Amino acid sequence: MRESLDMARKKKMDHSTDPQDWWQRAMEDLETARWRSQNTYSPEAVTESAYAACEKMLKAVVIKNTGHLPNKMQTHSLNALADEVACYVPSVRDLCCRLSDMEPHFEPSRYECTQAYAISEPVRDDALSVMEKLHRLLEVHFRLED
Repeated sequence: MRESLDMARKKKMDHSTDPQDWWQRAMEDLETARWRSQNTYSPEAVTESAYAACEKMLKAVVIKNTGHLPNKMQTHSLNALADEVACYVPSVRDLCCRLSDMEPHFEPSRYECTQAYAISEPVRDDALSVMEKLHRLLEVHFRLED
């Protein structure tokens, strides 16, 4: 029963144009990444949650500023989302290279059907660091805009 509720919530979330929905889900992923890193989860699991948090934070800012979801071709690309967010929060440009560096690790950690490979602890640590920096930058933007 819980899985079907989670799937229904995710489906609704995928089409939401409420930036607060996206921000809330991003905060859930951020907390999951922190918890996983503190409880000796695999680097893959931690990186997956950090990536998801970054993606949803960026989407929240795009939606808040444009009123619609980003182009479907770019919805999972941190680099493309960060480029768009940088129009509203220029300091995000400083993280663009590091966000781009996370992308090659996304699919193997998220999709079971892809060939899995080990994500190193330094990659995991960098993903957490980028997530935390992005959170600090965008949280301020969210507060200023409310």
